[in-house]
Formats: sequence, structure tokens, C-alpha cells
Amino acid sequence: MDRVLQQAQECFKAGDSARAEAFCRQVLARAPGSPDALRLLGLLRLEGGRAADAIPPLREALRASPADLGVLDALSAALMAAEDYPQAEEIVRRALALDASLTVAHMRLGMALGNQGRWSEAARAFEEALKHDPQIADAHHNLGDALTKLQRPHDAIDCFRRALAINPANPDTHNSLGLALQELRLWGAAIARYERALALDPGFADAHYNLALARLFRRDFEQGWPGYEQRLQCRPVRATLRKRLDTLDLYERLPRWRGPSTAGAGTVAVWAEQGIGDQILFSTLVPELIAAGVPFVYEADPRLLPAYERAFPGARFTSLDDPPREALQRADRVLLAGSLPRLFRRSLADFDRQPAKLLSALPERVAHYRKRRETSGTGLRVALSWRSTRQDWWVRKKNASLADFAPLLKLPGTRFVDVQYGDTAAERNAVETATGVRLLHFDELDYYNDLEEVLAILEASDLVITTSNATAHLAGALGKRTWLLYLADQAPFHYWVHGGDHRALWYPSVEIISAAAAADWRSLLQLAAARLAAEACPGDSGFAVAAGETGNAASCGWLERVRQMRQKGELAEAVEACRRELDRVPGNAQAWSELAHALRWQDRMDEARGAAVRAVELAPALASAWFNLGAVQIAQGETVHGIESYRKALRVKPDFAEAWSNLGDALGATGDKPGEIEAYRRAIGINPQLAPVWSNLGNALLEAGRIGEALLSCRRATELDPDFPAGWNNLGNALRECGEHEEAVKACESALKLEPRLAEAWGSLGAALHSLGRHEEAIRAHRNAIDIQPGEARHYFNLGVTLQHSGHGPEAIASLRRALALDPQYAQAHWDLSFALLGSGQLPEGWQEYEWRWRRRGADSRRYEFAAWDGDASKPRRLLLWAEQGVGDEILYAGMLPDLVSSPLSIALEVDPRLGPLFHRSFPGVSVIPRRDPAAASLADYDCQAPLGSLGRWLRRSFDDFPRHRGYLTPDPSRAQAYRKRLLGDQAVRLVGISWKSANREFGTLKSHSLHDWLGMLRVPRVRFVDLQYGETASEREEVERMAGTRIEHLPDVDLYHDLEGLAALCAACDLVITVSNVTAHVAGALGRPAWVLVPRINGRHWYWFSGRRDSPWYPSMRIFTQQTPGSWREVLDEVAHELAAFVS
Repeated sequence: MDRVLQQAQECFKAGDSARAEAFCRQVLARAPGSPDALRLLGLLRLEGGRAADAIPPLREALRASPADLGVLDALSAALMAAEDYPQAEEIVRRALALDASLTVAHMRLGMALGNQGRWSEAARAFEEALKHDPQIADAHHNLGDALTKLQRPHDAIDCFRRALAINPANPDTHNSLGLALQELRLWGAAIARYERALALDPGFADAHYNLALARLFRRDFEQGWPGYEQRLQCRPVRATLRKRLDTLDLYERLPRWRGPSTAGAGTVAVWAEQGIGDQILFSTLVPELIAAGVPFVYEADPRLLPAYERAFPGARFTSLDDPPREALQRADRVLLAGSLPRLFRRSLADFDRQPAKLLSALPERVAHYRKRRETSGTGLRVALSWRSTRQDWWVRKKNASLADFAPLLKLPGTRFVDVQYGDTAAERNAVETATGVRLLHFDELDYYNDLEEVLAILEASDLVITTSNATAHLAGALGKRTWLLYLADQAPFHYWVHGGDHRALWYPSVEIISAAAAADWRSLLQLAAARLAAEACPGDSGFAVAAGETGNAASCGWLERVRQMRQKGELAEAVEACRRELDRVPGNAQAWSELAHALRWQDRMDEARGAAVRAVELAPALASAWFNLGAVQIAQGETVHGIESYRKALRVKPDFAEAWSNLGDALGATGDKPGEIEAYRRAIGINPQLAPVWSNLGNALLEAGRIGEALLSCRRATELDPDFPAGWNNLGNALRECGEHEEAVKACESALKLEPRLAEAWGSLGAALHSLGRHEEAIRAHRNAIDIQPGEARHYFNLGVTLQHSGHGPEAIASLRRALALDPQYAQAHWDLSFALLGSGQLPEGWQEYEWRWRRRGADSRRYEFAAWDGDASKPRRLLLWAEQGVGDEILYAGMLPDLVSSPLSIALEVDPRLGPLFHRSFPGVSVIPRRDPAAASLADYDCQAPLGSLGRWLRRSFDDFPRHRGYLTPDPSRAQAYRKRLLGDQAVRLVGISWKSANREFGTLKSHSLHDWLGMLRVPRVRFVDLQYGETASEREEVERMAGTRIEHLPDVDLYHDLEGLAALCAACDLVITVSNVTAHVAGALGRPAWVLVPRINGRHWYWFSGRRDSPWYPSMRIFTQQTPGSWREVLDEVAHELAAFVS
């Protein structure tokens, strides 16, 4: 039996599936329960595309061997292929219960959960996979997909970028990144990603379709509609169409109608597609068909047929419920309804022909509902609809709840009619209990199917307010005045594009009401309530959106004149008018308050303070008096007192938007970021039209790291006020933080067109240009900022960073010193100055500046409570050293430990757990402790502590202090010897280890290569190459092996990311290591192995490689190969190939 099973396995490996299955059957005929034969039979069927047939033998194998991870893996794969996701989940969880470190199992669990719509759980599974191996591009991609579906596009973008850093040639990842960018309305960046996906895979239908939708949303109809034709091949759309078009294959075989110019077209059949909303939308082009004089038969949902036949009495319509589609099949040519716009709406001007009214309701039914509404009272009649029946992840945000409409429902003089299809009784009852408002609802109707009645109800209403659903399309087709509620972070639908006036191009009667905060229905509906209040109750100021105070004083003539003067900038006249009023009525607190306001604007703060104090003494309940006092106190540096005055103003008048805004400014100055954000949100909740507050909110959110929300807020500011330069500047900063540097440049340029001397915008422009690598332009921008604002430290810092990254080291140091002269406590400037000084060999001052790293915002210090070490190694003290930053830095700084081992110090070293065994062997005099979070309580039992990187200030003050060691890490000698024998055997060739990527999030792409770029080196003869690159490398290796004709050895049993003992042993087995700047470089150098490291010339070059050197003081066995031209590796790789040939010979 063993021999037959072996033959089956050999046939399987050789790709001879038929013979392999025959051998399996022979084994099973004699030993029916053989788990190995059953498993192999299942794998054969699975690889042959017969997933359903693979499941029974694999289940039988599992019954025989319940703990066989191989069987569990194969069975879960078969269940996934068979789309039995709950069962796949169960099997994967069984595997993980046996071994929680199975990365593939975590990945498969995430996919099984995602396919069940359980995206939060799926995201956690992908995160778990990445904990075990952060170099799996698919895991980053899948996590990004899950986060997109969880409506966290900014986090998804980070994931997709990490996936592309590992595998930049994956078109699916570029496409998914485009979708996430599109969620944030970054259209230009999204389009660039779709175009990149298509450059990699020109036949990628999803990317064609997504690119088309993005272009349509930007009103690029000429290019958008041709790409929209790819929807039939797009995966999600095709699934929808197959449900609707059961004869899709027939449609694809019939001749197409190419437009009115088609000769001898005969009768054209227009086939319906997608949902009822899309059908109504595309049917607005029926008048174009009639005008073209082409005989046609038009397919429609049966619920719409009466309305269509009434609207177009001479046209032929047929029901979508006719399964054989006989009328359509008898036509001469066919066209999908969604293809009509490509013929008739190819430019913005074409929408001038869009009908203002397409459908009509039955007059007698309209009269019926008008009469019924009269019985429920008078007032404005508003029809409400708030959700869609669809629950796809990308449409959920268009669904509100009836409770969200409370600001509207409380308006007097208004009556509301429920036209929401589906069961709404519970929602209506809950709202009636909470607000006392009862919505009119016609219980006898089925709103989903009785569309004739719905049309009549809508026609009988004065206004329709709805989210994006079928009701919106029905109202638009009726030509009924409609407000479409649309959140700014809602999935963008191309058919709600407008021409700049917020009127929908497809439905001229529909006005798009948009909010800017993520998922913020409250502010959106407050905006709608304010609009509606002006119509329903124009004389009732209690329902107006208030930004200040109202009351009897507002009607006084002197007060109105003073406020007008102030708005015109006539401050002296305003002051004089207030004084005249006070001469007349000395106790007029409002006049004292207005006087304080005018004096404050004249910068006469002491006088303004006196006037504000007098106002609050006379009228402690006057909000404006406390507001003006608070503003003066803030201006005079009394921030705490100013905040309290603002709070008193708000206790008197909670809807004082300007006070909330100023309170946000003040709280931000104290570092209370949550309070600042909440204050701005309160201001916007009162008055959603305040562009500066939206901009400030965006800036606060950006500083809090909430980048996606910041982007939406900043974008809202520029929508509300396109002439607001600070808003464009903040938008530029948000775009840059999202990684959309080209878009950021455009936003900053918009700010500078409006205000050429806005120093902050020049600084932001410089930062965006720097991110694009356009350093000389960035330097000019930063110099412009300095010319305008020479006393601002931040501008000198930005200039210094750009100078450093562009190779102007001495100038960079001078600029950073200037920043610190202006602001000696500028921690980030100290930190960057340390890099510039250390990298140029100015070690004593560099180490001194390096100590500022712990004062930076967000710095990750271990914060041990006991004393910091003073550098004195002559006393017998217990010293705890703790590793910092990445594994590479830990290895680098560990090279200073031998300097201390012979001292009286008792040393403990806390390190990354992966380094524990290697360091324990290498430093026998040091107690090596794996790092835990939080730190173990036992670590408090020391006399003093220091971060490992701080040893340099005492032990590496000049290049003479660097020892010429032969390596300070000791590998496992038996593993190293075994690996060498395994890889070389008795062959007389050189063993060269290679690593070509860095996972560093900030500089990884600048340091990394494609293995394809190393072809010249890989063709050098008499070399056996071994893969030292952590992460998934199989596809790259296989492709390059085919091209170079050279095999790159790979040891699958060595996890190069987690098993650093294995990596060290493998490096020790090599005659030479060739690598980019990454952990492998540090391991090889610390082992004392010959190592050649390829480093960038400027940008992305770490300070510890020092500028202008080909050797490494840290690692004497290392040679450094530096780019000759920034961004180009060709010359370096040619040199390395030449040197390798010499090394071998």
C-alpha cells in the first residue's frame, strides 16, 4: 500500500492527476479509511476544480485523523471554493484551536467571515494573520477591503499602501485603493489608481467600471460612458444583473443598436437592468428615443408600466416579469437601458434637454390624497422617506432612521406624510412618543408595490424630503420639488452629480442637501430644518439657526447701526455710537458689551476689558458680555479665565455658535484636543454654514490623527466658502496626511491664489512638494514662508528637513539651528538636528540632540520610574537597559554592550522577544529579558535605567570609539553548519544570501527593490543564492528564476521574520550577504559576516550609515554601496554585479 500511495503522490507532484486518482482508488479499495489516500484524493479533486467532490473524502480523512492540520487545511480550502462559508469557518477554527500560529488559517478565517458579511470579525482575523507575518501582501489587502466595508476608508488606504509596498504589481490592490480613495472624494487620486490597475491588467473589468464611475461623478461624460459599458463584466454588477437578466447570455449574442445613425436598425429592444431607481433614471431618455424616430420596445418593471404608458401613449412597453422576453427577442437589435446615456448624454450641455417632468400621477388619486391631508390639519405638506431596501456595505450610509428627522418633525406649521416603503409602524410610534408628532400614513397601501398610489401621494405633497432610494427617483421623474439628503462620506452615486448649483442633472427638480461630517445625520437634518423653517414659519425666529443673540435689544436702532458699522470695518464710528448710547443710558449693558467688542477689534484690549467687565456687572445673564470678556482675556494671555468666561456665555445661551467656536480655539491652545473637537462640533450643530469652524475642526481632527474625518471637514469648509484661503490650506494638509500629495499641492496652490502672502500655505505647499520628491521647488516654497513670517520656527524646521533630504547637509543644520534659536523647546527640530549631526559625523552634539526624542509628541518611552543612568560605569549598580525603535536599531545599539560587560555594573537588557535566544547566547554576562507590554513588575527592582540608544552619548563620541570587532552576535553553530551543508552539499560554489526589501513604513519604498532589478547579479556564475527576504517571495522568485535561469534557494521551514535565530544561522552559513538596508543587514553585520548593503543616496538613508562612507563603523565586515543618482539603483546594481563576479573568482 505504501508503494502505491507513493506512486500517487509522485503523479500528483508531476501533474498527472488522472493516474494519481487511480492510484488513490487502488489504496482505498484495499484500505477504505486510509487518511493519506483520502486527503490526496480530496486535493486532486480540489485542484481539478471539483470542490464539491473533494469535500466527502476530506471529511472522511478528518474523521480518521481529527488533529491532522493538513486535512483541516485542505477541507477548509474545498469548503471555501464550494462557497460553504459557515462550514469553512468551523473547520478553520478547529485548525486554529490546534495551532494558533497558522497564518494561512487566520487568512482563510477572515475570508470566510467576510463572505458572510461579518467584516469586523474578518478584520480581526486578518490583523491576527499580520501579527504572525506582516509581509503578506494579501493580508494587508484583505484587511483593507474589510475596513473599506466597515466605512473606515482612511485606515483601508494605509493597508492597501502597505500591500503595494510588498507587491506593487497587483492590479486588484490598486483598484481597491482607488475605491477607498473614492470614498473620501479623492477623485484624481482614485482615477490614477484605476489607471495604474489597467496598465497592469488592461482587461480588468472592475477597474474599467470604477474608473468610469469616477469620471461620471466628475462630469467627464465623454470618457465615462464608454467605460460604463464594462459593467456587464464587473464582478459585483454582473452578480446583480444575473438576478435581473436571466437571459443575459442571450442578450450578449444579439446584435447591438449603436444609436440613431445605425442603418437598417429595425425595431430596437431596450432591456431593463438593475433596480427600480436605475430604471426610472434611464427612462428619462425615452423622449430621446421617440425624437430619434426609431421603432422600439422598452422593458420596464410592471409597477411602472401604467405610468409609462400614460406618459408616452404612442410607445411600446413590455413587462420585466415576462420571463421568455418574447417581445424583446423579436426585435432586430438590442440595447441595455444603461447604455442609452452613452448615446444621448455625452456632455454637460446634453443635460439641457433633460425633461423637467417625465411621469404624472392619476389626477383623481392626487385629488383624493389632497382631500385626505386636509382632514389632518393645515400647513406645509412634506413627504418623508429615509432608507433603501438594499443593504450592500457601500449603500448603507444612505439609510437614516426616522428618529434622525426629529429636528424637522418639531417644526410648527408643517405636516409630514410617511412614504417609506416597508414596515415603519415601530419607528413612527417611537417618534410619536418622543416628539408628540404623528406622521400621516396610509395603512391600506403597499408602498413597495402600489407605485401608482405613491406617485399620487408625492404629487399631492408640497415637498419631498428623502434619502437616496426609489422615492427620490419617483419624485424626480414627477418633477416634484425634492430635497435629497446626502452625507458627504456616503458612497458616491454618479446619478446624483450636479452642475454646481446642487440641482441633480438627471432630475432638475431635485436639490441635493449635503452634510460634511462623517455619518452626521444630525447636522444635515438641522440644516434641512433651518431651510424648512424659513418656509414653514418665516416669522418665528425660534426655529432659525442662531449664531448670536436675538431679543428685544436687537430691534433697537442704535444696536443695528453699531453692528453694521462693525461689519463694514468702521470701528471708530462704532465706538462713538456706543459711547453716545451710554451717555444717554449709562446702565445699558448691551451698549457696554458692544463697546467692548468694537474696542477689541481695534486692539485696545485694556479699554475693551473694562467695558466687558462693566457689561457683566450690569447684566450677568448677557451672553455677549461674557463672550467679549472671554475674548479679551484670551488675547491678554489669560486662557484659563477666558475659557471660563466662554463657558458662562454658553450657560446663558447654549446655542451661541461663535462662543462654541472660540471655546474650541481656546481649548486647543491648552492641548485639550477632545474638548476642542467637541466645541467645534457644537458650533457646527448650531450653524452648519460656518466655513472657518469646519476648517478648524478639520485641523483639530488632523492633529488628533483622525485623518478621514479631518479630510471631510476641510473639504466641507472649501465647499461652503471657496474663497477661504485657510480652508484650502488645511485641506492641503489633510490630503498630504492621506498620502494624496498631488491633490495636496493643488489645494495649497488654491490657497495661495487667494492669498499670496499666506505663509502657512507656502509651508504646506513645501511639505507636499517634499513628499513628491520635488525638493528644489519645496525649498523655494519654504523660503517664501520664511520671507513672509521670519519669526516662525516651524518654517525654518520645514526648510531644514527638506534641505537634509535633498543632500544640503550643512545648510540643513543651519536652518534647524535657526528654528531652535526661535523656539528652544521645539522637540521635533532637536530630533531632526540630531540625525543631521550624527549622519555628518558630529557625534558629541548629535548624541546630545538625540536625547530630545522622548519629548516629541507621541514618543513611545517605557517611562520607568527609577533614576536615569548617568553614564558612570565604575560603580556596582543594577542597570536596566531597554531596547527602542525597531529590531534593526536594537541590534545596532547592542554593539555597545561589550564595552560595559567587564564593568562592575549588573546589566539587564529588555529586548524584542524574537531576539531573546540570540542575545542570551551572545551576551552571557547580560540578563536578557523579553519585552512585554505592560512591563513586568520585576523590572522595577533596579538602581537605574537607560534606553539602549542613549549609550552612544557615552560610548561612541568619536569614530575612534568604534571597535574593529569581528562580530558580537553568536549564531547557533549547529544550525548554521546544517544549513550550509543542506544548501551546498559538496558543490564548490559560493553561497550568497540576498534580501531586497524593507518593511519600514516611512522609508521602506525608498530602500526596497524589485527582485527583477537584480537579474544582472543573479546571472553571475558559480554562485548559489539563498533567499533571506522575510515575507512572501515565491512569485517573485519563480518569475526571476525563469528569466535568469538561476535558482534562488528558499528554506520554507525558516520563518525569516519571526525566527531571528534561524535568520542569524542562515546568514552565518553564507559566504556573503547582499541586502538593502533592513534587519538582514544588521544581523549580517553584527555576526561579522561579509555583507554588502545597498543604501539610498539621500532620502531614505539612515543616519547610522553616515554620509560619504563606503565602510560602516558599526559593522567592520560591511561594505556600503550608495546610489550615484537619487532614486536610481541601476549604477549601484551594475557595480555590485561586477564586484560579485570578482568576489567569486
